[in-house]
Amino acid sequence: MAPCCPFVLSRTASLTRRAFTLIELLVVISIIALLIGILLPVLGNAREAARQTRCLSNMRQMSIATINYTLDFRGEIPTIGLAEGGESLNEEESWLVLLQQYADVSDGLERDPLLYRCPSDSSPFFNSPAPSNGKIRRTGYALSNSLGLAPTFEKFRKIQNIPRPSKTIFALELAEGGPALSDDLGGTVSADHIHVEFTFTSMAVAGQAGDDEWARQVEIEQHLGRSNYAFLDGHAETLTREETILWTGSTRFGMFLTNLYWPQVAR
Repeated sequence: MAPCCPFVLSRTASLTRRAFTLIELLVVISIIALLIGILLPVLGNAREAARQTRCLSNMRQMSIATINYTLDFRGEIPTIGLAEGGESLNEEESWLVLLQQYADVSDGLERDPLLYRCPSDSSPFFNSPAPSNGKIRRTGYALSNSLGLAPTFEKFRKIQNIPRPSKTIFALELAEGGPALSDDLGGTVSADHIHVEFTFTSMAVAGQAGDDEWARQVEIEQHLGRSNYAFLDGHAETLTREETILWTGSTRFGMFLTNLYWPQVAR
């Protein structure tokens, strides 16, 4: 006698699914892991590129605000006011305070406040005082003291005395310090400026010992091996350390292959 319901039995058999073997599962898992390994660095770089762009926009606005400030004060560039180490300065005279009212007006009615922290700045000293001076980090950016603040460079306090504003760094990214609260770089992490002249005593070709002193003040590799810099003509750039200052070994200014810090060199 023929079996009952042959059509149903045949259809049921055709719908039976074959399970993956262990080898097939391992191959799939390996492929997924490989794809993740390839994509994660790409996504990480994309996120950092976005943060770099936001930081660059911050610095460009700082540069524009500086130019607006100089128009009101006969070309005078705003000065520093936040102390580092044992310094005693007037905070109300800091560019950090003065430039806010000169920020770009986006809609004709309200000013967008200047943002003084890079999205990539993870310094712990925004929340905990630097042990060297007991001060909280107020900004992730800093001025170069070569703009009229270093000895014998007083004339460069006025923008009209700077030969090449488009080649002269106004602001840069301040060193963050280490994750340990004891590593506050002598209070530099809570300052609003750097001492360019200190670095020249130990400056070397990029990659040598002089870079250690430079990195104690400037976050030279904040964005994928580069950092952002604001210039005195209203623009900002992302540059490597070597593109901002490179020394040939001589102590004379003429021996700098690149120097965007000292106004009379600026190349």
